[in-house]
This record gives sequence, C-alpha cells and structure tokens, in this order.
Amino acid sequence: MKLAAIANHDPARFHQIIHDPVSVTPGAKCRHKDYDDATLNALTAYFKTSQAYGANHDHAYGQGGSACRIGLYYALVVFNNITDFDSNYQFVRHVLSMDSTFPATKAWRALPSAGISLAFYLGIIGVKSSPQSCFGGRR
Repeated sequence: MKLAAIANHDPARFHQIIHDPVSVTPGAKCRHKDYDDATLNALTAYFKTSQAYGANHDHAYGQGGSACRIGLYYALVVFNNITDFDSNYQFVRHVLSMDSTFPATKAWRALPSAGISLAFYLGIIGVKSSPQSCFGGRR
C-alpha cells in the first residue's frame, strides 16, 4: 500500500523508486533501468488503481469474504468426504498402508491397520468440519 500511496501522490518519485531504487533507498538490490516511460506509466496507473480499490473497501470485509470462501470450500470437501465415503476412505487407506512403495522403505512407517485408517479418515473429516478450519483458522 505504501507504493500505491506514493504512485497516487507523487508519480515522479514512484518512477524514481521503480526505475532506480538505489537512488531512493541505499542498499536496494534491484534496478529496472530498462523500463521505458510507457512501462513506468502503466505501473503507476496500476498502483494508483490498487490504492483506490483498497480505500473504497473495508479490510475486515475482505477478510470476512475470504473466511466465507474458505468455509464454503471446506463444507464442499466435507460433503464430498461424507457422500463418497468409501472411495475417499480407500484412498486414505492406500496412502497410509504404503502398498505401492518399495518394501524396504515402508517397513516402519506403514499403517496397514483398517482401524487406524478409519480413525485417520474420520479425523480428517472432523478437522475439516470444525469451525476453526471453516473460518480459516481465525478466532
């Protein structure tokens, strides 16, 4: 947002920051001296637009929208895991049993027990359906 504010209030300084950041910030590593005026003007317009967008939208609303999208995604995952239980369970069982790897590498880490696989799969469904995961880990 800082670059957007500079682009909006002082386009010449924004051009200088993008074109030769070392002249503005000692120790800056990158330089874009090959950018022509058209590219700099396009970048300035882009950053001005991003500041205008941020100024007209409440940040909390954006987070709420993200949380709702994440919640909807997890709701669809849980719905799929419950309605197509057996095929998803077979996939989890297959992964945990490591039945398609080389025998020497799986001896100590494979979990071939059907009970463990079922518990693990139910745990996945439980975690995905918990409110914590439905709201993107926010409290």
